[in-house]
Amino acid sequence: MSTAISFKGFKKAPTTTTPAAASAPAAAVASQPTPAATPVEEVKDVPAAAKLVKAEPVSQALAKVTSTDLAEMSDDQYSGVGGFHGEFDTSDMRRPYLSICGPSSATFKEDPTLLGQYILNKTVPLGETIRCVFFAASKRYVEDLPYDPDAKAFPKSFNTRAEYVAAGFSDSQMKDVADLDLLIEVPGDVDGIEELADLFVGDNAYLLARYTVQSTAYGKMVPTLMGDMKGFLKGNLVNGYYTLTTTKGAGKNLYFYPTPKTDGPTSIELRRAIVARVAPPLATAA
Repeated sequence: MSTAISFKGFKKAPTTTTPAAASAPAAAVASQPTPAATPVEEVKDVPAAAKLVKAEPVSQALAKVTSTDLAEMSDDQYSGVGGFHGEFDTSDMRRPYLSICGPSSATFKEDPTLLGQYILNKTVPLGETIRCVFFAASKRYVEDLPYDPDAKAFPKSFNTRAEYVAAGFSDSQMKDVADLDLLIEVPGDVDGIEELADLFVGDNAYLLARYTVQSTAYGKMVPTLMGDMKGFLKGNLVNGYYTLTTTKGAGKNLYFYPTPKTDGPTSIELRRAIVARVAPPLATAA
């Protein structure tokens, strides 16, 4: 069941962040707790540059774009945006989180009609299908523990294989997790969008988010994006739109996973706007 999008009346929920930097000692990384259901921890204070706020006018971000620009960009023009990153410091890359409303989530308990829909930061329903642009992907490893909603012991998380091996863990004890940073496209005239949008390009607004995937969701998203880098994406995530639809999983336990589908190339204006908006935070991770 789809839901008409309206952001009027919604307030921004607290943003969250990923575990410690890859450059930290393995013991320090291993000691940081990560919630079992969603391996991130909430933070109260977020740097102003990373908050979901209305960005500067796009005309300023695109000041260097002229009418003679071609709809292509050289590698150096991307300023590090749109690539896959593994071992880098992501401590300052805090994003509002995207998730799918499942039967065990607090969102479902508050409103059962949202089951199977995408939810931004646990507060804003986006429907069963969204259109988005990915601009970064990073991989980490999380201790593979049986799901327990009442668990008090959180799984340990590491940014590299070397870290968890040094901490005494084996490959069979860990699972792959990917943090996918993206911008969700919505019509620019939706009620209340000016309070939530991070970017405006043309007639559309874009909501900054991070989608953390593991297990089935990881298998659906990561191989698809990596495979498309050589074709549809032409070597950079920023070059193409995706439509993500929630799909009901098979089996006795009810769950949902994302199904990605390519949805055309992005415009040169949007690519440049994304680079202007997100390149500074990424540059600190180099």
